Amino acid sequence: MSGPTVAVYEIADTVWRHDYAVSTNGRHVYYVENSKSGVGKFGLTFHQGQDKSAPVAGAIKFHHFSSDMEVGVGDPENAHAVRWERMTRESHMSLKHTFRVSIGGKQTSFTWKRTHSLGEGRLGNLKLVDDSTEAVIAVFSSRKSFLKKTGKLEVYVDYGPQFELVVLQTCLGLRERTRRTNTSAAATGGGGA
Repeated sequence: MSGPTVAVYEIADTVWRHDYAVSTNGRHVYYVENSKSGVGKFGLTFHQGQDKSAPVAGAIKFHHFSSDMEVGVGDPENAHAVRWERMTRESHMSLKHTFRVSIGGKQTSFTWKRTHSLGEGRLGNLKLVDDSTEAVIAVFSSRKSFLKKTGKLEVYVDYGPQFELVVLQTCLGLRERTRRTNTSAAATGGGGA
């Protein structure tokens, strides 16, 4: 890892387990609205506050028939004020997802990868790697339990609040994409006679 923990985000399911509540240092910072895919809707909308009425800080567009997604920082209602980044899957069979953002005026590539050696527990954990240095800059620990805790995201670099938002968005985008895929597979798996 690249040094001490800079930020820790606790991610919890809301009452109906469709939306997410994100807090840091005991302070609620984001309400993540989860909507089913549809024309003109975002898969996830990040509200900077405790509920859907708070200002929009960002959004995710899931691509149909693909694991790729668009990650927007800013309010999509103001098209000129939002910056979109694309996160792509390395290949159909790969578990690696890459995105690029500007750090200090230079485009830098980051990749989310599964990990069994980092984070709390061992199932569903992810690490974010800086592709140019191979340094682990964030870890998502998945919490699989009957509690409403979804997981914990630890960030190890201080590239500013917008970068932390992109890390949170890409992490939750992957988590939600996996949840939707598993739900869809279970629904179509059906039983036989």
